[in-house]
Amino acid sequence: MLFKRACRLTSKQNKEDIKKNLVGEKVDIHGLFFEIVDKENMLKIIPHAEEDEKSRILPITHLEMNGTGSGTQIKLTSKPRKIDIGGPYMLLIFCAFIVVVGLFLYLTKGESMMLTAVSMIGVGILVFALFMLRMQSGYFDYVRKIRRFVQSKI
Repeated sequence: MLFKRACRLTSKQNKEDIKKNLVGEKVDIHGLFFEIVDKENMLKIIPHAEEDEKSRILPITHLEMNGTGSGTQIKLTSKPRKIDIGGPYMLLIFCAFIVVVGLFLYLTKGESMMLTAVSMIGVGILVFALFMLRMQSGYFDYVRKIRRFVQSKI
């Protein structure tokens, strides 16, 4: 998955203490609440976006804990909600298609379509760059702040 992020954290606390510290907590990030729940023997950080009026790509984060001799190792995995991921994938496919068509025109038509080919490649790269800037200030910012919150609690 293209937007999936994972990191490993270690804590000197045991699994039960970490669960006690985290379960039921609510995290406020950019005015949106994320709740930590215990499901299927793993902790999940789920956004409450029912009343959110903005269209955002929001992460669902899983915390898998493994007890070690001296503490606990935590694997934090974030991925977009299934309902949110269609738009970004369509935009990436569009950018790739525009760049490939531009390259195809350049390679097959040469000088006669040079301006069109370079323009198409430039538009594809520009749209991709703007998309990634928006993702850095949105989705990936949520992921970073959730990771910092978990680190502060453990």
